[in-house]
Amino acid sequence: MISTIEESIQREKEDQRIKRKLELDILQQQIKPHFLYNSLESAGYLALAGERNESYRLITALAYYYRHSLSKGNEVITLAKEFEIAKHYLTIQNMRYPDLFTATYELEESLNDFQIPKLTLQPLVENALYHGIRPMGQDGMIRICAAMVGRQILLTVEDNGVGIEKEKLTSITDESLEQNSTSFGLRGTITRLKLYYAENLTYTIHSSPGKGTVIEIVLPLQLESK
Repeated sequence: MISTIEESIQREKEDQRIKRKLELDILQQQIKPHFLYNSLESAGYLALAGERNESYRLITALAYYYRHSLSKGNEVITLAKEFEIAKHYLTIQNMRYPDLFTATYELEESLNDFQIPKLTLQPLVENALYHGIRPMGQDGMIRICAAMVGRQILLTVEDNGVGIEKEKLTSITDESLEQNSTSFGLRGTITRLKLYYAENLTYTIHSSPGKGTVIEIVLPLQLESK
């Protein structure tokens, strides 16, 4: 019994340590200074080129992205707002990298008010853009979908980019958060969701070189927000 209690205490300490690291990671993700600077520079170039409407559209998308990703410190937001954050992020990136990709969004209306940990989708679409589409060197596709499947919600982030080699995919799913230097995009998101949903979370990653990547996350519909 003593051994079991000690193991439980150690697990709780480890969970708290990981939570603290993830809190710092998500703060960095929210602020994203280089993203902010680069976006403002792009807006400035558009303004100098006389593209005032496009400049205004980029700045408006940027303001929305930061306003809602910060969300007054809230840990969870509605799925509708989470989709909007991802949509404005990709709007900005599409203006910075014209003709690089197209994005589609599929959110069942009944799921608009479902509560979800903030910044669940955005790191995954960023991962799809930078590690899937950009290395491909040609027009790509990113698809974001949320659908009801029985008493569960299926979140899907899909791209048709370069894909992930089997060995790298294994390292992403097996390595600890500290060992994986690109953890926040995929590994960090999964770790956050595991801490939030515990055994109620399941996920799969389908990927192979040249065939893109599909990330599927299954969340319980009945779980109350924390």
